Amino acid sequence: MKAVKKQWIEDFVVAEAQTKLKDDKLIERIADAVIAEQNKENAVIPLLRQRLTDTEKQIDNMVGAIAQGIVTPSTKRKLNELEIEKSELEIQLLQEEISQKLLTREQILCFLHQFRNADITLREVRIWLIDCFVNAVYVYDNDKFFVSLNYTDGTEKVTKDEIEEVFGSTMAMSAPPQFF
Repeated sequence: MKAVKKQWIEDFVVAEAQTKLKDDKLIERIADAVIAEQNKENAVIPLLRQRLTDTEKQIDNMVGAIAQGIVTPSTKRKLNELEIEKSELEIQLLQEEISQKLLTREQILCFLHQFRNADITLREVRIWLIDCFVNAVYVYDNDKFFVSLNYTDGTEKVTKDEIEEVFGSTMAMSAPPQFF
């Protein structure tokens, strides 16, 4: 495979990601997808709740045994262990629920809108756009490449005309790869 300048491809991909952020319908779809993802329940929380319920049942059983006069060093030790386990599970459950902070649709939209006119020459902006929107860039031997964006189901096909629209026809003079 012949060498392709990373900077040239990165410039195009960053500009394309920023262009996509100017599409109001796309921004709305992304915000809806984020809300839908947030609404999926955390898999750890139901497990912690179940363990807490089981521990509370065991504590109730131990208290019942003690109430019936079954008091041994083992029952006391086991009850203390269960009480400690219950406290730890309650703390873990609270921590998990707190860490699952949900964003409002307005917060998500505001976050996405701030990058519409951001300075894409700044390294931090470029990194954010690539990390958030670019899944992969595939460069092939036949001077073509695909850009796979995170918000799409498949691959975003890019044509040479689209690149020239973003960068101008002067890009053709630097012999870029052919896009499709």
